Amino acid sequence: MGRGLRLVLLISAIGSSACTHRIAFNETDPSWHYAVGTPRHDGAALVAVIDQKTLKDNYAFRAFSTGIAHKWVAEYGRMLGQVSDVEFPQLVETYARSTSYEEPPSGNPRLTLEMAVPSYTFTNYHATLTVHVDAYGANKTPLFSKSYTGDGENEAGKMIGLGAFGQMSAVRQSSLDAFKQAFAKMRPDILVVLENGGTPPSTAPSPEY
Repeated sequence: MGRGLRLVLLISAIGSSACTHRIAFNETDPSWHYAVGTPRHDGAALVAVIDQKTLKDNYAFRAFSTGIAHKWVAEYGRMLGQVSDVEFPQLVETYARSTSYEEPPSGNPRLTLEMAVPSYTFTNYHATLTVHVDAYGANKTPLFSKSYTGDGENEAGKMIGLGAFGQMSAVRQSSLDAFKQAFAKMRPDILVVLENGGTPPSTAPSPEY
């Protein structure tokens, strides 16, 4: 049997026996939820806008450490929505999420955040990502437009030692680490806007992340 034919048969066998594992955060178990550690702004309202395309964004890969027959799909667009639903209700009194632009019907101040994840990878046992935010006040007044990066913890131990179950846990935990880092960098910009009553922050340059 020629080398080329063996390769074709191997790829065919992997495809026919592959298991696809879709990974996001657990929506019924809140044990992964976290506290932001800042006071909530009573009266403030915020809408997070994450469009349908972003919600469906994912990163698919295989890992030799847990068997190349397994295909892992990190649903990072869905994760963005899940983390937003944990983070923002701790910052404002009224929170909602939408798939198209809309402003809070009431509240003072009122913010709308258009959000996306322009980059996500899971390589070398950890997740890295970028969250981009375009922030608006009432009447779509521009507030800020920035990107925030996150670099999750290395989870090699889980992937190598615990097989397929460990792989899923590793992707989930490292992704959460990365999202928490990105949102922690975003949070001061949101808090400045809230403290300024919904007006744009100072034009002084802010740190690059």
